[in-house]
Amino acid sequence: MIYDSIYDLVSAISYTAFCKLLRMPARVVAATRIQTAKESEPKTADKDLIERKARLIEIGATGLPVSIRLVARHWCENIVLAVMGALEQHFKKQLGYLTCPPL
Repeated sequence: MIYDSIYDLVSAISYTAFCKLLRMPARVVAATRIQTAKESEPKTADKDLIERKARLIEIGATGLPVSIRLVARHWCENIVLAVMGALEQHFKKQLGYLTCPPL
């Protein structure tokens, strides 16, 4: 089941929880969507558990949004907002940019 695979990836994304625990200013910027050609090619022998689980989750991911998480030091929210604005202006010109949240 896919949810079993997601729980195995908790250690791979635990750094985001660390930033939240420390209450650091952070935001997420939408970048694009996963395209069919962008899905990674399966390797014959993935020995890493994280890579194997990530490939299982990736199956059928075409069309899902891809985002960038920005984190700054305490009291530096202005840096996060400035970088967000620059990234949004850049990605708006790209094919596949999210004009509205997915349903």
